[in-house]
Amino acid sequence: MSEILSTKDKVRLLPTALGRLVTTTAELAAYRLGRRGSALPSQVVIKPPDAGWGAEAEMVARASLGRGFLEHSVRTWWFGMALASADRAQATVDPDLLFVAAMLHDIGLFRPLDGRCFTAAGVAAVRHTAPVGTASSAIAEVEAAIYEHIEIKKPTKPLSYYLQAGSLLDVAGTRITKVDPAIVEQVCKGRTGFPSVCRSAWRAECRRFPGGRAAYARCPGGLLMGTRLNPLPG
Repeated sequence: MSEILSTKDKVRLLPTALGRLVTTTAELAAYRLGRRGSALPSQVVIKPPDAGWGAEAEMVARASLGRGFLEHSVRTWWFGMALASADRAQATVDPDLLFVAAMLHDIGLFRPLDGRCFTAAGVAAVRHTAPVGTASSAIAEVEAAIYEHIEIKKPTKPLSYYLQAGSLLDVAGTRITKVDPAIVEQVCKGRTGFPSVCRSAWRAECRRFPGGRAAYARCPGGLLMGTRLNPLPG
C-alpha cells in the first residue's frame, strides 16, 4: 500500500479499523473487570540482546528518539515477545530481529525523511545498522516489520505482527489481557508521562504528513483516544 492513503483506501479500511477498535475496547473492559494473562512458563526466558545488530540499533535509537520513546521501544520488544509466548508462537519470531525493529520503528517521529511517512526513516536505518554479512532476508524482514507496524490491517508476517502488537499494547492497551502481569509490572516502571508524550509526537506527525496512515489512525475514537483509555501506568 502507498504511504499516502486515498479516499478509497480510507473507506475500504474503515470496517477493519472499527473492528479492531471494538475488539480493543472489549479487551480493556475485561481487564478492568479482572482478566489477566497467564504467568510465563518457567522454561520461557525473555531477555533482550546486548550485542550485535541490536546494540547498534539501540545506539541509533538513543541518538534519535525523544523523551519517553526509547523506553516505549524497549517495552514494545518485551510486549511483543510476551504476546508471542502467550500465542505459543515464540518459535516463529526471532527475538534479535524483533529488538532491532523495536529500536528503529519510531525514529522517524523525530528524524523524518522529507515527504515520507515516519516509518521510512526507520526502514532506512535498518540497512545502515546491519552488520556486514547480515542476510538480505533478515534485513528485508525487519524493514517490512517497521513499515507495516502502523498498517490498519493486522500484518500476516510474525515479525511484523508482533512488532505492531507490542507497540499497540504499550500505546493503547491492545491485547493487555494476554500478558503476564509480572511482565507488565516489570517493564512499565518508567512509563510515567509517556501517554502525553506519545500524543504530542503523533499529532506532530499528522500535521507533517496529513495523508499518511498515522493521520488515519488518529480518527475519532482511534489511537489517541486509546492512549487515554490504556490502563497501563502512565
